[in-house]
Amino acid sequence: MADPDTRRLCVRSVSGSHESLVADAAGGASPAALPGDRQGASEAGLKARAAQRYDSGPLVESLVDKPTRTDPCPCGSGRKYKSCCWADHAAAAVPTQTLPGGDLDPQLAQRIARWVTQQAPVMVAGVERVLGTELLASGEGLGLLANLVAYDLDGEDGAPLAVRFRESQGHLLDPEERRYLDAQIEAWFSIWEVLSVEPGQGFRARDLLTGEERAVRERSATETLKVRDGLFARIVRRGVAETLGCCSPHVLSPRDTQEVVETVRRDLKLGRGRVDPAVLRGPPSILIMIAWDKQAELAARERMPLMQNTDGDDLLLVTDRFAFDPPRRAEVLRALSRLRGAETPEPGPAGSVVVVLTRPGNAQRKDWDNTVVAHVQVAADHLAVETNSLQRAQSAGESIGRGLRGLLAEPSRKTRSADELLAQAKRAGQEGPRPRATSPEQDRIALEFKRRHYGTWPDHPLPALEGLTPREAAGNRRRRAYRDLELLLKEFEHHEAGEPEASRFDVGILRRELGMEA
Repeated sequence: MADPDTRRLCVRSVSGSHESLVADAAGGASPAALPGDRQGASEAGLKARAAQRYDSGPLVESLVDKPTRTDPCPCGSGRKYKSCCWADHAAAAVPTQTLPGGDLDPQLAQRIARWVTQQAPVMVAGVERVLGTELLASGEGLGLLANLVAYDLDGEDGAPLAVRFRESQGHLLDPEERRYLDAQIEAWFSIWEVLSVEPGQGFRARDLLTGEERAVRERSATETLKVRDGLFARIVRRGVAETLGCCSPHVLSPRDTQEVVETVRRDLKLGRGRVDPAVLRGPPSILIMIAWDKQAELAARERMPLMQNTDGDDLLLVTDRFAFDPPRRAEVLRALSRLRGAETPEPGPAGSVVVVLTRPGNAQRKDWDNTVVAHVQVAADHLAVETNSLQRAQSAGESIGRGLRGLLAEPSRKTRSADELLAQAKRAGQEGPRPRATSPEQDRIALEFKRRHYGTWPDHPLPALEGLTPREAAGNRRRRAYRDLELLLKEFEHHEAGEPEASRFDVGILRRELGMEA
């Protein structure tokens, strides 16, 4: 996963040894001088070092010791906090006009990054060399690297660099900046799974390593996040509210997220149980970030569109345009619908009619009943035949030429290469997902198909579940098949969250059927 230099950097830095980090930065560390991986990366060892780390200097004000909503109110009224002063404190802690920390965090991160660069230049150089990223890129001092260096690496005294910044520069901070700095120091990077999304408000997430849950106020994130998305993030508690202190731009699917969780648990020897947050504070976060980024790169390569269609033809989007005499449009439609493999005409955009041309079977997918050869869109005075290869364009053109002889003019052709399609897909990904335009009838048909499919799904043996049925796999939590089933359900939920609401299947039905409520 990580290269040897990075692994040594992560494991050795946990002990707070500035000299070892300097040695790594200079490239002079010898394997013989390194502590054993088991000793350096065990949960007990990490926890002990984390405790020493925070005992080495003044303790950061603990936000987790503040009263919860069900604790007695600190005002002394005798009532529960949620029934007394909680609402007043929440209103005071969270501005109503802007995102909490939205303006504060970039400014504070920039100041800390500059100070760290001045105070620990060799350490910063070592981290930049290993991670291949500049701390103060573009002079902004923002992003994951700045956050990791400031809050998760130790200075010579074993205290986080941000703690040293607070001690030496705290008198220059206003009270809000100091509270936010304390909150960032107390937080930790981890792998979070989105449990629910409230558009325009925030989302709820679970830490897949510690098991803790957080309700995060983050309006902008709700525009793109889906249920079961995976995040590598630092969630900061400010009073009674939580915000994203820092987050990787890469959002992973449930399966890719699980890959990172298993990698991190194995490499840091964390076992399968809940992890103490103290273990994750500090240099282990660098190892987690590297695992996250590598999985994101792998996932991006796997999502690259296939450069061939299911016939094995080179991918090329071909559009052949045939003009016809507008008064003969009805005749064109009748002839088109009589072609072999033509499906029932359906309404298309701008008053057009769409006819899909198919042929029986599929060269690569033996379970498919047919293969779509072409989409034909009939407008008022022309029809456009769209195919995804030259071979299919020729096949569709010959069929249309025979069946509509004398009705169409000679075609004109436009093509788009695979590189152009990839560029378009990349731009679409940068702009964010767009809801698909579907008709109520299409949504109804899609939902009915899913209901029929999932109605019998629990009792079908699946290779992904060691040949067991989902119902059998759900009956034994100790088997690997149970964990695989849980991942399958998460993937279903993740997929359905991106579907139009009218055709979205409630995966909770399956969970209740299997006794696996989330």
